[in-house]
Amino acid sequence: MAFYVKARPAVASFLGLTATRNTLPDGNFLLWQADMLRFGPLTALADSAARVGALVLTPAQARAEQDGKVCNELPQPTDPRFAQGDESTDTSTDDNPENTTQS
Repeated sequence: MAFYVKARPAVASFLGLTATRNTLPDGNFLLWQADMLRFGPLTALADSAARVGALVLTPAQARAEQDGKVCNELPQPTDPRFAQGDESTDTSTDDNPENTTQS
């Protein structure tokens, strides 16, 4: 059976696939199982996906993700190349008093 892989943009970018693979409604990418060969053999697809913080999906699960019916949360990657930083340090929101303009 063919599988799909839901992956973060960092993984799709690392593989050079951001222009050729589908973007999901949550901003992640839907990759093909063969795309993951750079991380290990297909016999270890689930392990390879877990290392980069991705999920292996059946065709039906991938379709539900594309249609926005389901949004599976991705696990945290264990591979340091794909570890995400602390997103709470973003200060560009309108809640920051330094970003407000006085008239």
